[in-house]
Order: sequence, then C-alpha cells, then structure tokens
Amino acid sequence: MKLAILIFITFLSAACGNFFREKPSNTEDPSVIGNSSGTIAFSEVRDKVFIPNCVKCHSNYSDYRAVKKNIAGILNSVEQNRMPKNSNPLSEDLKSILRLWVAEGANENLGTDPGEELPIDDGLLKPTWDSLSLNIFGPKCLVCHNPNGQAPWVDLTNRASMAKTLIKHIDFKNIDESNLILRLRDTEEPMPPLPPLSTIPQLTEEEVLVVIEWVKAGLP
Repeated sequence: MKLAILIFITFLSAACGNFFREKPSNTEDPSVIGNSSGTIAFSEVRDKVFIPNCVKCHSNYSDYRAVKKNIAGILNSVEQNRMPKNSNPLSEDLKSILRLWVAEGANENLGTDPGEELPIDDGLLKPTWDSLSLNIFGPKCLVCHNPNGQAPWVDLTNRASMAKTLIKHIDFKNIDESNLILRLRDTEEPMPPLPPLSTIPQLTEEEVLVVIEWVKAGLP
C-alpha cells in the first residue's frame, strides 16, 4: 500500500512539474504585446514600407493619422498579399517591420503610449503643416514628392524634409510670385500634373489661398 502511494505521489509531482514548465507565459500572447518605449517609430515604417510600396496608390499613407486609422485593414491586406496591388508582395523582412510596429502599439514616435488617442481632425482645412499635410500634401503631392518619387528635390514626407526643400521655392517677399504658388496655379503645367500624367485633382483656389496663408504665417 505504501509503495502504491509513493508511486502515485511521484507521478503526480512529475505531472505538475510538466504542467508548470509547459504553460505559456503572458508575453507570448499577442494581445498583451506592447510597451511604452517600442523599437520602431512610424517614420521608419513609412520610409521602408509605405513610401516605396504604397503611396503610389494610397498617397495619404505617408500621414500617420491616415495609416493609424486604417492599420487593421492594411496589415490584413499585406499578410494576405493583396497589397501592394499590381506588384510583388512585401518581403518577409518588410512584413516583420510592419508586424512589430503594430504589435508595439503602432505609435508615431518612440516613447509614446500604445493606443494613444490621435488628435481629433474636424475636417476643416487650416494654414498649418498638420492640416495641409493631411488634406493636401499627402493626398495630392506625396506620390511624387518623396525620396523615392519622381520629384525628390522637394520632399514633403515630413515637416523637417519640407523645411529643407520646399522653402527654396518660396519668395517670402513676394509670396504670390513664388515658384510654389505659380506651379499650383499654372493652367498648362500645374502641380499635380494634368491627365494623362496624373489623375490627382488639382488644388482648388480655396486650397491655394490656405497654402498662401500658411506661408505668410511662417509655415507653422
């Protein structure tokens, strides 16, 4: 009897040991992945994934808010190789960058909290970089004006790049005659280009006036 009890206790101990050794830790659960520091910022994902592969069709994907709003659908399309459209699927390395960025919370900058709420956009066009980038530069300009585009000498990827390149085409003493404004209003060779070179809508006069107001305010 004692021998039988001893054997049972030995078996039970071994079983419990295996249970605790094999039980997965919480860090393996994708639902709890994420930290406040992260290792990838949006700028890296934008430069390596979205600009070379996506902005040709989704020009607003250079903007963090547009990407964050659609990130679930974007990741799903990439994983199923439905995006990029009419092109080779992303390499596994690029997919890994996108996956990790999403797993860490899809933050704009390093050191931000995962899931941090985005500023509310009321849809009104304002003479600020954030508003113009979201409503004009991203949808209408960035397809060409990025480091890998047809016009990289004016880089509208982010505010820092814009300040170094676009400013060369602005005459602050005579803003209406600046190359930037003249090209936006040019009826023969405007920006964005006319069909068949481009199907992107031209800027409205109201949009051009907001750009002028933005320049007059010092490019805030």
